[in-house]
Amino acid sequence: MKKIIVLLVLALSGFVAYAQDDEQLFEKEYKFPLTMENGKGSVTGAMDFTATDLDDDAIFTNLYMWICKNIGRDNVLKISPSTKIISCKYSVDGKNTAVMGKKNMYNFSAAFRVADKRMYVKQTELEVVPAIALSKKSVGIEKYATLKKPADKNIIDEFNDVNNEVLESLMDFVNTNVPEYVTNWDYIVSRRVMEGMTMTETELALGAPQSVVEGNTETQWIYGLSLIVYFDDGKDVDPKTKKTVTREKKVTRILR
Repeated sequence: MKKIIVLLVLALSGFVAYAQDDEQLFEKEYKFPLTMENGKGSVTGAMDFTATDLDDDAIFTNLYMWICKNIGRDNVLKISPSTKIISCKYSVDGKNTAVMGKKNMYNFSAAFRVADKRMYVKQTELEVVPAIALSKKSVGIEKYATLKKPADKNIIDEFNDVNNEVLESLMDFVNTNVPEYVTNWDYIVSRRVMEGMTMTETELALGAPQSVVEGNTETQWIYGLSLIVYFDDGKDVDPKTKKTVTREKKVTRILR
């Protein structure tokens, strides 16, 4: 619990004032460059979505959806829909260096906050597990920040490459995905499902189903042998016009 609190405090402090590069000059072409802050490596930045039609609720929904698909909900440390903050830990493989089939691996602690159609990101506790290491012991990215050897620069360049690729993937997803409106966050956060939840809410809560069965009037999402979620056909009849109106399918019953 203390670790989570510390992570959130670090994240929120970074949202106010972004870290500046010190005398160690890192590459400037990156959107989210590695910087040094009190002797520790960190990445701080913001993604601007003011040019889109998405509001903060939609941006936050997209953020969590992307995390579930790419990082995994099991790596989420804290999610707060009310303050629109998510903190998590995850690892990313390197792509440039390979030693005996092994690649460098980079570990991140990250916190995201959505406010005023912007998404703020703060990454700390940045570590490297070098491909040449005999064990999987990680070391702080700041060990390589002096750039005294070509190998040090390679580590920093690869870190910036893989991290920018991840964050730009997040930006692209938020920019292009238009999510359904989400209201049942209490159930989503606790990974539960109830009748009336939409398909979007169900996937955010439980993840993608292992198999899907489509029927004429209902859809089944099957999660192993222990859970089947049934959805209606996603159609209503307007009482005034008597015309059929299509909406997102909703849960009608749950079989455990």
